Amino acid sequence: MSERKGKKRPKSYYIKCANKKPKKDVWKLEPGIRGFLVSCNNNERGAVRDAYNLLNEYADKLYGAEKESSSMNDEDVSEEEEEEEDIEKAMKKEVQEIKEAKHELRRFQNTNTKAKNLIFIRTTLPDPSQLAHAILSDLWETQVQKSRFAIRLLPISGTCRAEEDDVKRLGKELFMPIFQTKFGEGYYFSITVKIRNNNGLSRDSVIPALAGIIMELNPLHRVSHEKPDYVILVEVIQSVCCIGIVKDFIKFRKYNMQEVVKARTDGVSKIGELDQEENVPPDTVSKMGGSNQEDNVPPVENENVEEEEDTKPDLTMDSTAKIQEINDTQCEEVTNKSLEEKSDCAMDEASNPVSDTAKKDDLGDNKCENAADHG
Repeated sequence: MSERKGKKRPKSYYIKCANKKPKKDVWKLEPGIRGFLVSCNNNERGAVRDAYNLLNEYADKLYGAEKESSSMNDEDVSEEEEEEEDIEKAMKKEVQEIKEAKHELRRFQNTNTKAKNLIFIRTTLPDPSQLAHAILSDLWETQVQKSRFAIRLLPISGTCRAEEDDVKRLGKELFMPIFQTKFGEGYYFSITVKIRNNNGLSRDSVIPALAGIIMELNPLHRVSHEKPDYVILVEVIQSVCCIGIVKDFIKFRKYNMQEVVKARTDGVSKIGELDQEENVPPDTVSKMGGSNQEDNVPPVENENVEEEEDTKPDLTMDSTAKIQEINDTQCEEVTNKSLEEKSDCAMDEASNPVSDTAKKDDLGDNKCENAADHG
């Protein structure tokens, strides 16, 4: 048997490891938070980086730069106090500051969803849908792709436990500022539900419950899946339900940051093709047949066409003259051939006089024979 390397660990080490508590996941998806759901395709680290860059860029434009933490704003300890403190106290203080900085809530913080290809960016902003709409509208107008791995950016206005009563309570809290409208004013709305790793809630129970709350606030609200004014997003992830309210959901391709740019460029190219078809040049119009084409041509262009027709030579007269010349030549050739044939026949008769006399002798002999027979 091979000898073991090193000494055997004492029994106290294993007891300590058994009693040690597991590390608590500080940044995890839980009820009572707001943020953004970001979907990706197998590269979560790259998607987190894209989401941080986009959110920080547009948040600085709308709300200003992020304020520094309180620990960073505190004044440094004076040199005299540092000399008096021991090295151990200074080390303990630095470790404590590092721990506090780790658990300090920033404007955007990645959280653990425990779901594949799904990221939740926690935020301290009061209205995440405003920032998401600003990002999508800018991508729609500028046609610049700014995300490589992040695909969809869904704003989440609130989270709760994945139970029907809690969903109704959170839905009523979020719907009242938007759907509690004046008398005679109603919106078109739609509800989308996506459930991941959860069997407690069903789509058939969530949609009627939330739609009933909206209709209670104002009966003039109507459901429309083609052109809704607002779309309610319900994303259930394990034991947490996320609810968000967004605008222009169909226009921005379900808040897909990559498809928005593609759809915009495809639409511009199609509009350009239609414009080219509508702006038909006058030459093509003159070549086309039909009585209605003259009405489509502007009056100025008609005058130019008439002037050009006057200046052009008369091609029909030339063609008829050529045809007559061809016919005359053909007639002359036919007459010449007939005259040549007649002259040939006359020459043959003149060259063979014996044949005529022989014919006459034969006739005379025949007459004599006939007379003798009768006698």
